[in-house]
Amino acid sequence: MAGRVSELVLRSTHITDTGTYTCTASNTHGSLTADFHLLLQDVPASPSGLTVGEEGSRHLTLSWTPPEDSNAPITAYIISFDAQHSLMVGSAREVTVEGDQKKVRLEGLQPATTYTLTVVAENRVGRSQPSPPLTASTHEEPPTGHPQNVVVVPVSSTGLQVTWEPPPDNLTHGTILGYYLGFKDDSEGEAGAYNFTTVGGDGAGGTTATLSGLRPHASYSVVLQAFNSRGAGPGSPPTHATTLEDKPSAPPGHVTCESVTSTSLVVTWSPPPPRARNGIITNYRLSYTLHPPHGGGEGGSVMQDGQRATLDSLTPWTNYSVTVAAFTRAGQGVSSPAVICTTEQDVPEAPARVKAVVSGPRGAVVSWAPPSRPHGRISRYTVHWQPAGGRGGPHSRRVEPNLTHLSLHDLSHTTHQVWVTASTRMGEGPASPVTLVKPTHTVPAGVWSVGGNLTAAWKEDMSLACGAVGVPEPTLIWTHLRNVISDNHERFKKQPDGTLTLADIQRSDSGDYVCTATNNHGVDTVIYNLTVLVPPSAPSLHVTETTASSIRVQWSVEDTGGAPLQGATLHYRSEGGEWMTEEVGGEHRSYTATGLRCGTLHHFYLTAYNYIGTSAASRTEPARTKGRAPEAPPQFQFVTTNSSQATLYLAQWGDGGCPITHFSVQYRKADSRHWTTVGSEVPPARTYAVGGLEAGVRYEMRVTAHNAAGATPEHYSLTTPGLGLAGVGAGMGGTGWGGAPSSAPVWRDPRVLVPAAVSALALLLTVTTVCVCIRKRPQSSAGQEGGGDTVPADEDKSALQAREEQQGQYTTVRRPAPTPPQHHHHHHPHPADTTGDYSEEELYPYATATFQMSGGSPPPPAPPSPPTHGHHPQPRAQKAFTALVYQAPSLHDVDSPNLSERERDAKRGVARGYTYQPTETEDYGSVLEPTPDPRCPPHHRRPPRHLRTRPPAACASPKAPHRPLHHHHHHHHKAPQQHTLRLARHSRSPAATRRLSEGSTSIRDLPSDAECDLHW
Repeated sequence: MAGRVSELVLRSTHITDTGTYTCTASNTHGSLTADFHLLLQDVPASPSGLTVGEEGSRHLTLSWTPPEDSNAPITAYIISFDAQHSLMVGSAREVTVEGDQKKVRLEGLQPATTYTLTVVAENRVGRSQPSPPLTASTHEEPPTGHPQNVVVVPVSSTGLQVTWEPPPDNLTHGTILGYYLGFKDDSEGEAGAYNFTTVGGDGAGGTTATLSGLRPHASYSVVLQAFNSRGAGPGSPPTHATTLEDKPSAPPGHVTCESVTSTSLVVTWSPPPPRARNGIITNYRLSYTLHPPHGGGEGGSVMQDGQRATLDSLTPWTNYSVTVAAFTRAGQGVSSPAVICTTEQDVPEAPARVKAVVSGPRGAVVSWAPPSRPHGRISRYTVHWQPAGGRGGPHSRRVEPNLTHLSLHDLSHTTHQVWVTASTRMGEGPASPVTLVKPTHTVPAGVWSVGGNLTAAWKEDMSLACGAVGVPEPTLIWTHLRNVISDNHERFKKQPDGTLTLADIQRSDSGDYVCTATNNHGVDTVIYNLTVLVPPSAPSLHVTETTASSIRVQWSVEDTGGAPLQGATLHYRSEGGEWMTEEVGGEHRSYTATGLRCGTLHHFYLTAYNYIGTSAASRTEPARTKGRAPEAPPQFQFVTTNSSQATLYLAQWGDGGCPITHFSVQYRKADSRHWTTVGSEVPPARTYAVGGLEAGVRYEMRVTAHNAAGATPEHYSLTTPGLGLAGVGAGMGGTGWGGAPSSAPVWRDPRVLVPAAVSALALLLTVTTVCVCIRKRPQSSAGQEGGGDTVPADEDKSALQAREEQQGQYTTVRRPAPTPPQHHHHHHPHPADTTGDYSEEELYPYATATFQMSGGSPPPPAPPSPPTHGHHPQPRAQKAFTALVYQAPSLHDVDSPNLSERERDAKRGVARGYTYQPTETEDYGSVLEPTPDPRCPPHHRRPPRHLRTRPPAACASPKAPHRPLHHHHHHHHKAPQQHTLRLARHSRSPAATRRLSEGSTSIRDLPSDAECDLHW
């Protein structure tokens, strides 16, 4: 009795292939059907819809959507989260929750950290592929670390340079927006409070700031605090530094002087106040000059280490102007106010220009000029005379100190010698040179006024005496520069006693004035050389040097007015400001005005003065300090955006040479007319964040930078990217002032289009490569060639009865889960087992199969399986194809002994009536090794096809559960067909083999994807 084997092959199985498959065998005697219930289980699909609901600085709440049913309940979800840019290897963490959970709260996260979140679903079969990753960031927290490596060095007498490094990255807990720089004077002790100022920082590498306006040579404590959007962190330990020395800013105090002798003075003083010394006092300079300076006397200076000095070789009874200045290593400080010191009196010098003229037969008039150096207050003059030749004793007469002439009477008609002395309280001085006089009966004209060099101040009144004697009375004539002065001169008047009065004298009145006395007996003259002192002429002023904060001017005075310059007054102001003045000493001819506004126009003029008066003002000179208004950067350097914030890089502004004082920031939507002011006094910093923006909206930004030279406004246009394009579109379509905004959508921006195109091209190439590889894989061989084998008629009836009593059986197939890439399990195939047995290495422990022959009852639920947390399935990228070959049990008229005999024949490679040709399914064996039936039509040898494709004419397809599969076979023997359920491995991939033997069920698995071939 001949039989026939039919196979139904399901390739690339899917869970949708679950169902009941019916095989119908028929011949002329009738038909018989068998139902096969297939329940295909798979690893879950990836969870989807990952969203973060609650965000904190240390936690995130993650929720997701469970995957579709894969015929096995989800037992757990494994949430993996890894910090981006983490330097720690294996820093990813996992949290496992029950399979009925749909969200989890992730604790113990780091603040201000971006995490990549994935969720993997797990069931009894294995783990799903990870969900698409979701990135989420925790909120910021105030830093918990202080700035590192704080170094403070002095850069000037009033400035300290502070350098530091940011806190460790794991302690910043956010983006460092800046630093609070605190400093205090150590002289204030513990009670002193820190003064804080805000400085910027780039957050990467070292940062530098300069403290200015400090006291010279003072010790300071400096601390730093980093701050982010959530607040400030702890302060760094105090760092101490001392500013450089400077010149003393205050003069020595308590300057006193005492006259020791007529030629020496002792000067004492005290140091400047401690806070004004600005360093260590090294010595003092004591300077002295005659007072008033127009006397042209001596002056000088001495250096002294202590606080006392003696000035020697001075002029007696002379006023000296004394000043004291302290020195540090930085130079000379401020001089003390001048103290007028006077030396002691001494005996005077002799009176000058003694003159004697005859006034009568026995009389004469003696006159003189005061001593040029009286060395004290003149208390009296003494006139001495005696006959020449020693014929009489000397005579003398005292004269009041306010008189400079004396009339002598009762003189003999002989020649007399006359001389004069002056006295002070210190005694009588030396005698003047001797002059001779001889009285006569005729009295020629004589002028007893002595004349001499006279100095007068401009616009003062002055009198020139012309005392004359003679008989008859002489006639007096005054001349100036040889020009006779008329009686009706508007400013010169002749007095009855011969005195010439000059009123409101001018510079042109200088010169020689001669008074001539004339009578019948003689002529006499007296000459005055008058010098009129006037204020200096107007200085010539010019600018020689400019910086950002100073202007240097120089000047010259062509005419000092006949007197030494005592000083000059410089007047200056900034454009539109108030006039300021600076006093400059008479010995200086230049001055540098400091502390000026940068990039600002200033005006200067100068007046010089001597003790007579002040000159006319010089011409006003304009000068501009260096620097200009701030310079705006281009948009691509200045602004970046994300979906809710614009970051302004303020440090990109050029200061124009003048430090930027502050910024004002405004913005508005492109379709709005109202500006929103973010800050009007934004201090200079590296960056400034404008938050609260809307995603995908075009904005206009107006930023104005201010410095001393002016203000520069600049407009920027920007578009915030959409939520899916964070970081893209910063400054998109930006224009300058008045620029028209671009209307191009975001997706046309090259920064969006180019990455998208590259990604699409890469995906296309990947798909194409996969398809080509699949097409080139060898196809599975068809079913066994040849006709069926002859089945003996004497089949064991008891075995047939046992098979008929079996209930309908169900088959459950699980698709093995993928294995993570880091775990590789190498499986080595074994030679074909002709008995149908397999080594234990080839068994897949998690797959089970049961078979029941029933009338189409639905498949029972899958039995529970051990948890698979410790199992390492293959990833889907390494999928294998599993062919499941079901060989149906024989019909009622097929006996078991004949089947076993045919199996033995097949193992030997021979069959009754034909040569056995093995197929690919021999690699794993089967319960019954079928032999090819030469009577099978050729089209039965076509390769098996997937259930979802149209099957060959000789094979059935599962159109619906319990629907019979009709097979039409041609047989030489009209015995029912024999059907064997078996598993076959295809050469293109590993396969899992299921074997069902008569009266028993056994499952053979290999770790591969479940490709089910049902061969009938």
